[in-house]
Amino acid sequence: MAIAISDPTFTFVEVFFEAVSAFATVGLSMGITAQLSTLAKLILITLMYIGRVGVLLLMEALLGEPQGSEIDYPEEDLLVG
Repeated sequence: MAIAISDPTFTFVEVFFEAVSAFATVGLSMGITAQLSTLAKLILITLMYIGRVGVLLLMEALLGEPQGSEIDYPEEDLLVG
């Protein structure tokens, strides 16, 4: 949506195709990337980075490690056989 707002000369389908292609790191383009504004190119770069690194990994990097659980489970060495 931000690309469509920053560059209203392109159709929504063209912009949507570029954004999905960037997020999925497919490498396809409709040929409008060179004519996009600098803001739109930065958005596409960000989408490419997020798509390559992965959403879950990016969320983990931003949020940090989860807090440890306060539950301690008992452990026992069992002889089997």
